Amino acid sequence: WLHLSKAYGPNVRPIRLIIVHHSASPDSWTLDDVDRSPRARGFDCVGYHFVVEKTGLIRLGRPVSKVGAHCKGLNSYSIGVCLIGSFENGGTIPGDQWAAAVSLVRDLMRQYDLPIAEVYGHKDVKATLCPGFDPAMFRNAVTCAPVA
Repeated sequence: WLHLSKAYGPNVRPIRLIIVHHSASPDSWTLDDVDRSPRARGFDCVGYHFVVEKTGLIRLGRPVSKVGAHCKGLNSYSIGVCLIGSFENGGTIPGDQWAAAVSLVRDLMRQYDLPIAEVYGHKDVKATLCPGFDPAMFRNAVTCAPVA
């Protein structure tokens, strides 16, 4: 696993939360597609720090050293992780994507010394259906045995 300081340089902002999202988009989307929408609205890049594609590929989005644009009011001290897809109507998360997201969040918790209580689904902190799946189920997966 690539340590974040090697990917982006040292982080100078406090990280207190990890917020998990879904893209509410077609399964075929990638980071490039997720990035297109904010750019069309005048932003300089995607609002999420990490995007987990359907194949399980973890893509680096906005530098962690930069404040995110994924959860109004909490961006200054959180990391945004987005899973590609729409899970609000019972959409299935592929095993490789789920395993990659769980592994990523574990690594982020370790690197920022965060307890599981500081990992949230977007709907835990805002009135939304995002991430479309049960955040408690995700937290449970993060705290269980390591993903093979």
